[in-house]
Amino acid sequence: MNSQELESLFIESNELNSHNQISQFKKAVILSKEKHNPEMEHITYDTPVYFDIAEVYRYIKNKNAEVINKKDGTPRLPIELDGSLVEDADNEYLAREITFAPTSTSKDAKASPGPYNGEFERFVTRLETKLSDKRLRFITKPEKEDGTSYTTQDFADILKQFLGYQTLAQRINNTGIHAGIRSADIFDCSRGNTEGLSGAGRQSARSVRTTGDGKMNMRFVHKRFTYIAQRNMIECNPK
Repeated sequence: MNSQELESLFIESNELNSHNQISQFKKAVILSKEKHNPEMEHITYDTPVYFDIAEVYRYIKNKNAEVINKKDGTPRLPIELDGSLVEDADNEYLAREITFAPTSTSKDAKASPGPYNGEFERFVTRLETKLSDKRLRFITKPEKEDGTSYTTQDFADILKQFLGYQTLAQRINNTGIHAGIRSADIFDCSRGNTEGLSGAGRQSARSVRTTGDGKMNMRFVHKRFTYIAQRNMIECNPK
């Protein structure tokens, strides 16, 4: 899912603090992508690689409860209930839900709310609702047939599931495709690869059409479905 699709699912744009929700959600998504794809450089919000939405939820929940240590002579870091400081907050917030120390104005236990403390109550509830919705499990908690989680290396197999052609899917010409998914193996419409199709299916194959702005549309019509690959987006539209 790209950034617009993620935000349409998890963010309410009409809420007053939606800009802060987007800011922290974006940061959490990028952190999770970097964590699970350490071999990749320059990962962005839209880079089509695996991330864990449960980690994003924990990050937002921790930001909503964050308390910062303000005791004299000590680092200004998030502080836990037992008094320990959270030194690597970004990674710790992804990994676990933290119980923070209470706010205090006393000299020996001075602590104040973090910048987003209490601001994401509705956001956290919405994330919890989405993650517990069984209808969205294919997005929020996808699993392989053997029960293991998907990774970025499984991207080609996921595309084959959407396309519905396990044997036909070979590879797509990467001209005009987002650099992040050029290695994905999908069928080669650009070269008119119709091997394995019936006569009717072969006749229904369409050639590549390149628009003036350099974007490439690839169409393949077969069995009442149109598969459209435009840059890094693939859609399946019933006819």
